[in-house]
Amino acid sequence: IVTWGVLAGIAAVLWSVVMRPWETPADRVPREEARHEVPAGWSPWRDHRAWIAAFIFAAQGMAYYLLIAWLPAVYAEDGGNAAVTAALSGVFNASTLPGILLFPIWSDRIQQRKLPTIAASVLFTIGVAGLMLAPLAEPLRWVWPALAGAGVAGVFGMALVMPADLAPAGRTGAAAGMVLAVGYAGSALGPVAAGLVRDVTGSFDASLILLPIVGIAMTIAAFATPEMPGHARRVGRQAHEQARRH
Repeated sequence: IVTWGVLAGIAAVLWSVVMRPWETPADRVPREEARHEVPAGWSPWRDHRAWIAAFIFAAQGMAYYLLIAWLPAVYAEDGGNAAVTAALSGVFNASTLPGILLFPIWSDRIQQRKLPTIAASVLFTIGVAGLMLAPLAEPLRWVWPALAGAGVAGVFGMALVMPADLAPAGRTGAAAGMVLAVGYAGSALGPVAAGLVRDVTGSFDASLILLPIVGIAMTIAAFATPEMPGHARRVGRQAHEQARRH
């Protein structure tokens, strides 16, 4: 408890330094942006982009919590001993850190959201397909959890920035609240669904089929990922410049 309390305290200090919660919104928002009026009647509940973001968030959460809850049991059921199960589960958890950091960084560098979200979804789908077909087959048994962990964390990182991209000025909180509420409600279904299927069938084989299905659905939804503000204008300018060069 003391260790986690110290870590939480350090995180709170770093958050305060970066976010400066003592400043008013007017201090942090550029004046020209603050003058923008919020579209009358806008609500994330009526914005299809918010629902796409919420679905992506729910899908990655469902997959992540399902894996966290049942991955050790999957390895054990397939014949893995305690040491192998712990090592492979550790690979999954360790791979989430680079995934959650690198995909948003790549997204900001290329100034678009769709491609990184699709790439992370595809990585996850490949990883869980491997877990379903041959979780302990050498040498790829170390690759599958790494791909699944990096992919699901990458989608999580991308989903966190989507509310800021789709919301008009002054409504980011409303968009984030809607996306997180729907997303976490959907996420809770993952372990429950897997447990029910396991109880009915007596095996995790049927439960694992849920993961590639979620991955495919997440990949399809990623093609409709809300883009960064001004993305269409940037693409148009780039196309115009390329046309001028030719």
